[in-house]
Amino acid sequence: MDGNSLKKLKDRLYRRNESFPDRKKEIRISNRSVKKEEDLPTDWENPVQQKEIKTEETERPIFLSMKKIIIIAVSFLAISVLAVFYFWSRGVNIISSRNIGIEIKSPVGVKGGEIFFLDISVENKNDSALELSDLIVVFPDGFFSADDQALGRERYSLDTIKPGETKKKTLELALMGEENEIKEIKATLEYRLQGSNAIFAKDEEYQIKISQPAVGVSLIIPQEINARQQTKIDAEVVSNSEMIIKDMVLMFEYPSGFQFVKADPKPSSKNNIWKMGDVSSSQQRKISVYGIIEGQDLEEKAFKASAGIINKDDVFVPFGSSSQTLVVKKPFLDMALFINGKNPGDAIIYPGE
Repeated sequence: MDGNSLKKLKDRLYRRNESFPDRKKEIRISNRSVKKEEDLPTDWENPVQQKEIKTEETERPIFLSMKKIIIIAVSFLAISVLAVFYFWSRGVNIISSRNIGIEIKSPVGVKGGEIFFLDISVENKNDSALELSDLIVVFPDGFFSADDQALGRERYSLDTIKPGETKKKTLELALMGEENEIKEIKATLEYRLQGSNAIFAKDEEYQIKISQPAVGVSLIIPQEINARQQTKIDAEVVSNSEMIIKDMVLMFEYPSGFQFVKADPKPSSKNNIWKMGDVSSSQQRKISVYGIIEGQDLEEKAFKASAGIINKDDVFVPFGSSSQTLVVKKPFLDMALFINGKNPGDAIIYPGE
């Protein structure tokens, strides 16, 4: 083949859409097969077709990943359903505080100082036992046991409460306080589970109203009094309690403008606190206070007396109280004594004057 023929063949090889009909479709060289010409990619193939091929190759791995995720999710759901069915069929119950019932019963209203019964019931509705169960009851000020011991935070052992079992604790109590006062009790059940040292708790609250005060207090004062006139105020105290009230205290509250003069018996502290000792049922005490009141014409002055105890925190807890009001009047005729034009306390008189 001469040079011109080779040049023409070369031009045909690089010419677009050139064909070689006289070329053999398959040539074997060293037992290797050469692909057909139409199967070989060329630089002038359609670019849109190449993009479609690449897109199909890219979407295929994404589709496989989504398929794996769906298979895993369905498998997890199936395992969860089987687990629920297994536990349900075997009757296994997870212990919950919602399956523990605490019920507190007592009279709707109690008289102050009257002994009554408080029932606390604990029911275990779980399928497992509650071990080392303790009932903790927190009492506010004014609660006493039947043997006259002040109550605060008390713990009562209930031991093991079996599935479906109800245990009851009955307390004999007395409540001291003022009329219509509401006292709130908080009961807590602490328990453990088998093989565990963790402590679980369930709470319940209950309110009790005092229908009658434990101590009756009455004030005897005049309805009206002239300004700067000395007056007498009597406080009478009587115990309504069935139990002895230990270390009873009477406390007076004076209005503004009141000047304390004296009292019978004398105050134990300052000029308004009296320690009356132990007061038994129906026993009475009386205190008289003398003083002078200053005020404007027709001005009202309120006095209050309360009887109770001082708790362990040094706070006064009233068991009964009373309030009374009097009216201050200006007199139509007032008389005063002056010496040399001065008040008697300020005047000086020398011998021979």
